[in-house]
Amino acid sequence: MGTLLVYGRVVGQKDVSKNVRDFLARFIDSVELLEVLLLARAAPEKAWSTKDVARALTLSDESADLRLRQLAGRGLLAADIKGGTFTYSPESADMDKTIDDVAETYAKRRTTVIGLIFSGPSPSVRGFADAFRLRDEDE
Repeated sequence: MGTLLVYGRVVGQKDVSKNVRDFLARFIDSVELLEVLLLARAAPEKAWSTKDVARALTLSDESADLRLRQLAGRGLLAADIKGGTFTYSPESADMDKTIDDVAETYAKRRTTVIGLIFSGPSPSVRGFADAFRLRDEDE
């Protein structure tokens, strides 16, 4: 796992911390999903609607809605079902710190992060694995 071929170039995964690599592998399966997460992180007090996200990132409403719901399902955003909005709300302070590290790494090593996302498990594999995640009784 030392190097990765991205757009015909070899990039060093060692330039990305294990914590960031693990986060990307576990939670992020597309660049679009990462962009939505980082948008919400940039304004944590804002309640984001599907239309807000779609407009800010030039996505379709359907794609923005899917990404917001995915992030909420993964415990990275809080969903207000009545209001139809989502706010940045990672499950823990440690997760918040990791997302800060992801944002910093993405700003500095965008190509490497994109390569890591595309080399991760497919959404169908991730969905299968998510089926076996332990959940709280309240969920």
